[in-house]
Amino acid sequence: MTTSCKDQKDLHSSLKELTNGEIINDFRCESCNKKVDVEKKMSVKKLPNTLIVNLQRLDFDMETMQPKKINDKFEFPKTLNMRPYMLD
Repeated sequence: MTTSCKDQKDLHSSLKELTNGEIINDFRCESCNKKVDVEKKMSVKKLPNTLIVNLQRLDFDMETMQPKKINDKFEFPKTLNMRPYMLD
């Protein structure tokens, strides 16, 4: 699982942003061939025995046209409840 740490202070806020979802307007439905609004959402279906979280710590700086490393403080909980980020 890869999550961004840009503008996030901890793992919970980063996972929440990752699983919030987004509305895609004018998506063309293949079955009815009409444009519809759909929600794209990421969630965890089943937890593995070991969960590895990869933090995306690089951001592209459009002014310098270079990747920029994010060195902000980022907190991890001692225990992690994944229920809010899982498929209902």
